[in-house]
Amino acid sequence: LSDIGIHLLRYNPTNNTLLIIYDNANIDILKGKDFYNFSDIKRKSITGKKNINEVIFKGNLAYLSCGFGIIVFDTDKLEIKDTYLIGPNGSYLNVYQTEYTDSTIFAATSSGLYKANTSTLLNNYQNWKLVSGIPSGAYSGVVKYKNKIVANFSPYAANGTTNRDTLYSYSGVSWAKDNIKTFPYHLPKMLPNGNNLVLID
Repeated sequence: LSDIGIHLLRYNPTNNTLLIIYDNANIDILKGKDFYNFSDIKRKSITGKKNINEVIFKGNLAYLSCGFGIIVFDTDKLEIKDTYLIGPNGSYLNVYQTEYTDSTIFAATSSGLYKANTSTLLNNYQNWKLVSGIPSGAYSGVVKYKNKIVANFSPYAANGTTNRDTLYSYSGVSWAKDNIKTFPYHLPKMLPNGNNLVLID
């Protein structure tokens, strides 16, 4: 290992790649028996929060939800493919988690749940819009679960207020409160696991 303080371990079965992500945004990559280090994010000068909150994979691409935006990392070529700064006027925004469908990518952020059509230029902040029909404020996570998009509205993520988080799900038509977990609760993290949903509190 090239660093200390492991924050995340995320595995991409598409190309048998394990990402070892540290608290300081350094990344080690294990591909089969080969070991690499990717320190570009760690070394980059950023005024926002330089951390990696979560990872999802789409083929060989890893979408890194970061304290300043979203980085698309190619796990075959081991290079950054793109960066999405989705805050107002392209500013830094703390992204806790991302998720995608066939046509839409969602981002749970400190300022709300954002979405963009995947057919648009995702590195253009103007193509990212706040999701309507749900409360405004911080969202600590967004996942796909049983053909729905589930997002967690999180006063806990915003200011540490416990037992006020609320899950909302989108069936493709409208958003509604979801009773996956009995209120009250707070959910720092949720992760899809096959047909199951892991809720971490």
